[in-house]
Amino acid sequence: MVRYWERTFEGRDANDLLAQLATWQHADISDNESFRGDLSRALGAIRARTVVMPCRTDQYFLVADSEREVQSIKDAELRVIESDWGHRAGTAGTDPVDIAFVDRAITDVLEDRRPRALQGVSVGTQ
Repeated sequence: MVRYWERTFEGRDANDLLAQLATWQHADISDNESFRGDLSRALGAIRARTVVMPCRTDQYFLVADSEREVQSIKDAELRVIESDWGHRAGTAGTDPVDIAFVDRAITDVLEDRRPRALQGVSVGTQ
């Protein structure tokens, strides 16, 4: 906690952290006039290539939720991080294997590489 939490948040304005927490609690891409609460439609409007990478042990963002979300995004794939680091998986200073996994996904998107099984196939649904 001292090494990460204090170093990361100690010098920040407390209102910034409160705003971040409010975003987590209330952010909803479907809460607007265009989508009227229809999360599946809002996700379906995403046009960017998307790689969703939850960690198997994350208790905030569950793999099952990500699996459902990926089904609605037209060009999305799910890559589950198998790690003991939970919500912190892939964060700088944690497990180098996790970080390499995230880096590989970023490189694949930037170089427009997809896993062989997904080449030429849209993973999400309409």
